[in-house]
Parts: sequence; C-alpha cells; structure tokens
Amino acid sequence: MTGRARKAWADYLGAPAVAQEAHRAAVSGAKAGRKAGRAVRRPAQTPGIAASVAATQTSDAAIPAVQIFDVDPVPKPRMTQRDKWGKRPCVLRYRAYGDELRLRGLRMPHRYSLIFIVAMPATWSAKEKEAANGLPNLRRPDATNLAKAVEDIALQKDEALWDGRSRKYWGYRGRVVVLKREVDLLSSVDDDARCPEAYLPAAG
Repeated sequence: MTGRARKAWADYLGAPAVAQEAHRAAVSGAKAGRKAGRAVRRPAQTPGIAASVAATQTSDAAIPAVQIFDVDPVPKPRMTQRDKWGKRPCVLRYRAYGDELRLRGLRMPHRYSLIFIVAMPATWSAKEKEAANGLPNLRRPDATNLAKAVEDIALQKDEALWDGRSRKYWGYRGRVVVLKREVDLLSSVDDDARCPEAYLPAAG
C-alpha cells in the first residue's frame, strides 16, 4: 500500500460515522450509475438486429419462389487441409457440383426448403422404379449433408440462414429444388410421404 493510500485509509477510519456512511453511499451510487449506464447501452444493439432481418427480407424478395436444377445432388464431403491440393474423387465431384449450380444461377433465400431427387439405380426394374418414384429416400447420403452442400455453395457465410428444411426422394433423374419457405408451407402436406408431382422429373 502506498503512502497516499495509507493516509486515505487512516482518514477514513478516523472520520466520524456520518462521514463513513456518506462515503459508502457515494461509492454505492457510483456503482449503480455504472450498472444503469450499461443497462441503457445494451438495448441499442436491438435496432441493428432488426435492420439486418429487414435486409434479408428485402434481398429474399428478389429471389425466385421456386428454383429447379436438373443435376444429381452431391453431399458435402469431410474436407481437410490436404484437400486444397489433393484430388480426392469426392472433393472433385463436390467442386464440380458447386460450379454447376453457380453457373445455373443458384440463389439461397434465408428461409428455405430444399427438395433433393436422387436418381433410382439403373439396376432396378421398370416396375420397381414406378413404385418408388416420389417416395422418401431412406439411404445415404443424409439429407443434412445434401443441404449443407447447397448452403455452402450458395453462400460463403451461411450463418444468416435461419429457417430451413430439407428432404430427399427417389426419382427417375437427379434434381435439386430450392423453395422459399412460405411457398413450401403452402404447397406441402407433411402427412403425405410423397414428393409433390410438380417437383419430380418425368420418366424417360
């Protein structure tokens, strides 16, 4: 403790009780003032968040309600530093998939639904294909990995995508459908486990 601090402490101890009480009240008031100042400043962030949400709504208004891309869906592979110069087939396939979607004008709304149509195996019979067309695909790849691929291809920073749904079905050919969330809510029936006909590729 410095000499000045010791003198201040001695003066405080030697002061009358009324002076000590006044000192404590002054210190408490200063702390309360600082807390009040912080409480007043924090809500100032809210208008910034509201403005950001409004900006996403404005940008989404210019995006088509339905986007259909006739390409085979590709999942997002697990990538490492080595993949920057390596040539693993799964990574090359994902990069080519991204280039194709960007070339065709993929745009991602912040509230979206993704429908993936996975081509049925060529080894299936015509009868098997007819029966499975439009039914949910319960095999790999996962719907979440397919969705992650599209999100990362469309946006470098996809944290702003705050409301999304993805599902996958069997079809005669591969297809990726990007819907605005409100369009999907109006058109889909959750208890009907079949892809809407409008989004299925035709046979042949």
